Amino acid sequence: MAHGLRAWTFRSRLYDLSLGRGDGAAPSWAPDDLWQGQVINDIGVALDGNIEPRSYWSIPADGSRREYLERHRFSGFSNTTAELAQLRQMAAVWLANFDRWHTDVWRLDILGDRLNHWLIHDHALTDGADDDFVRLWRRVLRRQARHLVRWAHKPRPGDDPMPAVQGAIMAALAFPEYSNRLKTYLAVLTTEIERHINADGGHAGRSPARHLDFLARLITIRTALSGAYASVPQDIQGAIDRMTPMLRAYRHGDHGLALFNGSRHATPEYIDRVLELSGSRSRAAASAPHTGFYRLGAQRTALIVDAGTPVDGTSSAYGHAGTLSFEMSIGKQRLIVNCGTGSLREPMLCDALRATAAHSTLTIGNTHSSNLVANGRFGQRKPRNIQTHRRELERNILVESSHDGYLDVFGLIHWRSLYLSADGNDVRGEDAIESGAKPPSRELSNPPYTLRFHLHPDVDASLTTAGNTVLLRLASGQGWRFHAEGGKLSLEESVYCAESGRQKTEQIVVSGIHQAPRTMVKWRISREARA
Repeated sequence: MAHGLRAWTFRSRLYDLSLGRGDGAAPSWAPDDLWQGQVINDIGVALDGNIEPRSYWSIPADGSRREYLERHRFSGFSNTTAELAQLRQMAAVWLANFDRWHTDVWRLDILGDRLNHWLIHDHALTDGADDDFVRLWRRVLRRQARHLVRWAHKPRPGDDPMPAVQGAIMAALAFPEYSNRLKTYLAVLTTEIERHINADGGHAGRSPARHLDFLARLITIRTALSGAYASVPQDIQGAIDRMTPMLRAYRHGDHGLALFNGSRHATPEYIDRVLELSGSRSRAAASAPHTGFYRLGAQRTALIVDAGTPVDGTSSAYGHAGTLSFEMSIGKQRLIVNCGTGSLREPMLCDALRATAAHSTLTIGNTHSSNLVANGRFGQRKPRNIQTHRRELERNILVESSHDGYLDVFGLIHWRSLYLSADGNDVRGEDAIESGAKPPSRELSNPPYTLRFHLHPDVDASLTTAGNTVLLRLASGQGWRFHAEGGKLSLEESVYCAESGRQKTEQIVVSGIHQAPRTMVKWRISREARA
């Protein structure tokens, strides 16, 4: 059914009647709140005791549609300082306004998460409440469940299917009349696992945050099936086992996530909880060739490298033009970063942070390595041939990569090699620009290039008088230095968007003009010897 026709059907009186009016019986089972309100989001949907109910369920004054929709997932009810009486009042206002199908509020992904949270909080909200509230709450709960189990397998194009699938599975476990749909939605889940989880355990969307969310949902479903005494398909357990090493690979020494492809902040405590409940004790993956990430780790130093092909389809909504970018941390302190992802209240900033220049990699001719278009997607031009090799020799690690994202425009290939010594104190890199087999579409034989290394805000940087070295001081007082040959070295302003919102920071910049047939920049990040 086309989306427009489907919406017309859902708005009809007949469809509303088909959802039922009378049955307000309690669910026979409810899931536990495994995460205690800890989720990945950037928009602050927390619920406190001073919020007026009607304003909470209305579009915010700043017009943030995303925040409006996130509130209707009811995730704020799991992490709140509000009193129980106020939560009931908040729920009552929602029931009075959204008990019928609504284009946005009943969107399948939002409904799936809301149903899960309603089941979690059903007992707390109804125990001791007046009969009218309990009757209405449970009636609307069942109406939503009925709609969800009918349509969860047919999300709108571009919507994340997992929340709806998870919600439908919860409905099948909670309501005996839908138990016959459990097998159906477990089969749908298997299809989603096959679609989204690569052989190396990485999520096809190539976003550490999406990876974490998908894994947490699988763990939630597995726990729910076990708690309801239902068998757990091997596909679920197999995916959890594959995804866990990849999640570890995405973590820095501060236990937070690397910032690739729209990844957002998640608390270390939340990630720890996901890893704990996974049941896997596997180590971090060093290579994920299907997903396109590589990890170099020695002692307390870690580098995480994006060497994967930008994805097509719905997953590319999270895609950034950061091919061959890397991040670096020493112990619990980040040194080299990508700029991150802005709050979705700031769509222009989000778009800007998708740019190649917002990543620690090379830009040629002020052009993105992938063509960026609206709604977080890619155009036709992007790297299609990425070659990567990872080698270890006596615990020294070398990763060599190349991509052809600039081939169509400039006829050029970007080569990057990254070396990490066994003691973790020496990082060496080479970035080369070479002519490819295809002639350029632009008549620009000697384009400018810019090589960027964005610094974490806690790093203090100063350019030496010689002009070829930057001294770096970590918050711990530990000293490192950056040295480059082959271009002009400078320090410029930058921005970092992660756990504390938008922060000013600096970037090391190496710039120059490409001289055919090959331009080479050599650089080194090395720890200063202790005095």
